[in-house]
Amino acid sequence: MINNRNEISSVTEFLDFIGTVSHHQMYRGQTNINWPLLPSIARYMEKIRDPRYQYSLLALEHTLIQEFVKYSLPYIDCRKMSSVEKLVHAQHFGLPTRLLDWTSNPLKALYFVIDDIEHDRFDGVVHGIVTYHYWNGIFKEMENKTNLSLMAFYPEILNERIESQEACFISFPLKDHHKIPVLIFDNYKEDIKEMSLCIIPTKQKAKIRSELNRLGVNERTIYRGLEGVTKWIKSKIADHKI
Repeated sequence: MINNRNEISSVTEFLDFIGTVSHHQMYRGQTNINWPLLPSIARYMEKIRDPRYQYSLLALEHTLIQEFVKYSLPYIDCRKMSSVEKLVHAQHFGLPTRLLDWTSNPLKALYFVIDDIEHDRFDGVVHGIVTYHYWNGIFKEMENKTNLSLMAFYPEILNERIESQEACFISFPLKDHHKIPVLIFDNYKEDIKEMSLCIIPTKQKAKIRSELNRLGVNERTIYRGLEGVTKWIKSKIADHKI
């Protein structure tokens, strides 16, 4: 499944590698190379014991979204939104969904590999992907397409984090009786045109964290708002050791 694989020790080496696979649609950085490429609802299902949902991720997601629409009403009215727009809002606020977060900016994907010093003891990875099926348009026009195949899509700018992180998503199709094992990427080879894997060794993470900061890719620009500003100040004063 992996068409290109490389290990890098600097941002320059990373950009050189990306230059060989520049046609990739999107990238995902993970601080731990051993984490599987699974949407949050698949990881969440491991904690569910209710028999109504243990064999149907679709039923579980439906219930989660219903509850989100109901209890989020004092803060945001999702009732007339398309199902895709509801998914994006729910994902943004931490609800488990079929969506997996990616970015169209490879440097921002690299940032997510090194943004948590607690994971510096693990090798990290940036995945690049080209899917056969993708969507770049209005949410309402995307209805009924998300259950047909693995689909990449670029959302409308619903919040400032989507904009600052240049966020995009891969939507996993959920069938009535889908369980966790069927959601592994190997089961969707027919939907994936190409994938690459760039390894960031643990010993290089602190160096790359500092290099990215000099390029303006840091907590302050990735996480808009005062939380991002304070995280960046702490990291800057500590020479990006935190």
